[in-house]
Amino acid sequence: MKKKLANVLLSASIVVPLNTSDQWQVLKYSNLPGHKVEFKSEGMDINVKSSAGPLVYPLKSSTPITKIKVSGTVQKKIKFSGLQGTSKNDDFALRIGLVIKGSQTLSFAKKLVAPSWVKSLFALAPKGTGVDHIYFLNAVQDEKVHYKTRNHPLSKLIKENNKWLLKFDTNGVANFNFEARLDDPKETLAIWVSIDGDDTKSQFKTTINNITLN
Repeated sequence: MKKKLANVLLSASIVVPLNTSDQWQVLKYSNLPGHKVEFKSEGMDINVKSSAGPLVYPLKSSTPITKIKVSGTVQKKIKFSGLQGTSKNDDFALRIGLVIKGSQTLSFAKKLVAPSWVKSLFALAPKGTGVDHIYFLNAVQDEKVHYKTRNHPLSKLIKENNKWLLKFDTNGVANFNFEARLDDPKETLAIWVSIDGDDTKSQFKTTINNITLN
């Protein structure tokens, strides 16, 4: 009976609301321009103009996630001068992150010097718990880095999997309908959407029509 109940809980779907800003945290980096974000009936528009900034959706409670589905559109390619993800080319039109529950916390001393996004990250953990890392599933446009994984060189709190490949038509539009099954359930505190064009000084728009978690 317990096993059956656990399977039911794992298979339950969470549809993340994208038509309202009520439960979203639209964050900015202190030294970079932020995105123009619009919440519409058809989904969430992220307008990028040499900008960066996380969009965070806290879950009601820590939840084991086994599968992610995301659909939408990217309008206009990012123009890279080198390999996507390398220095001065570390921009992505879509990164869906899971904030993984853990034991790491910020001491008072660390809070004094931590960047604002790090403070926001650790604030997602309920009292008595902490954060392990953000696990990102990335959509890339450079086939050379498709399926590559890495621990981000600028932060031990970020792990990335270039799971998906964006395919653009002749008009520079990529419609996507991605899915990822995780090897093991990941105890998740929040969704952390990271889209950026600051490295490459790019302008583009990403529309997310659906995010579903299982």
